[in-house]
Amino acid sequence: MLLVWQAQAEAKLLDAHPELLRIEREFPLDALISIFDTVDPFLGYGYVPGKVFEIALRIRKQSSEKTLSAYLNLLVLKLIENFDPRFEISGLSALFRPEFEKNLRRIMSSIGDEETRTRASLDNDIFMKDLGIARQVLIPCASHLVYRHSGIPRRVLIAQKGMRGRCQLLKTLFFDTRAFRPYLENHVHLPMLDEFNAEGRERCFRLVAELLYCWPDSNGLIGTSWYYDPAVGAISPRLAYLHDVPAAGGACFLDMGESEDARLGALERSSTRRRFAESGAYVPKNFMMVWSRRRVLEHYGAM
Repeated sequence: MLLVWQAQAEAKLLDAHPELLRIEREFPLDALISIFDTVDPFLGYGYVPGKVFEIALRIRKQSSEKTLSAYLNLLVLKLIENFDPRFEISGLSALFRPEFEKNLRRIMSSIGDEETRTRASLDNDIFMKDLGIARQVLIPCASHLVYRHSGIPRRVLIAQKGMRGRCQLLKTLFFDTRAFRPYLENHVHLPMLDEFNAEGRERCFRLVAELLYCWPDSNGLIGTSWYYDPAVGAISPRLAYLHDVPAAGGACFLDMGESEDARLGALERSSTRRRFAESGAYVPKNFMMVWSRRRVLEHYGAM
């Protein structure tokens, strides 16, 4: 069915932008995919190679920003067309196919509808995450996306103001993982918020355990967010599971300090947290979760 939906979305896109046929001949999508595929994965899912930027600038100069957006959406559809062979070589188990299909259907539905189509841009995080899903470098795991090639920056150890954080991290590194990378890293994706709840997070962790079996080189799971702050559960009890579940499974949490993104993330959707922040009773901070492979598999095992 993926190929049927892909063909329908592509037909609608080409009907709205017939100039794409000419542009794709000049800038073949297969060449663009090859450029992305040869990049060092530890540069991150959002890294855009210089050659890709050059092509994007030339398309925008020749045509328009709208045409460039359509071309990038066509790139996503091309990747979806090649989903099966890419999935076969990914090393992923069949458990992840339904997770991909759900998200790829959403992406194709958006591309096929002029009114709801995502603004495809190389500086748009939502688009780059959808591109990452289509490239199969971001793995949909219910509530979160998971990136395979991440790690713990050494500056995190230096940034810990107290001995407790340093000791926690050193204990995890020396007794559980003995490495700063590679780790799986989870990311929130706004179009997946329908599963951002306790049940979705539980399924996410079980899928993470499966990923650790698929990829034995991975040392565990990391993530950075304001909602890993243990103080959040006291203010917003319904979010306590975001810290407490991995903590119960042996994850450690490192205080990364205050930041603008922590403040925006913590306060944007909650009048309660805003009120506590305004009174000085709550200061939004980012915390890094580090959950070792051994601890995750002890807690969840395989699905």
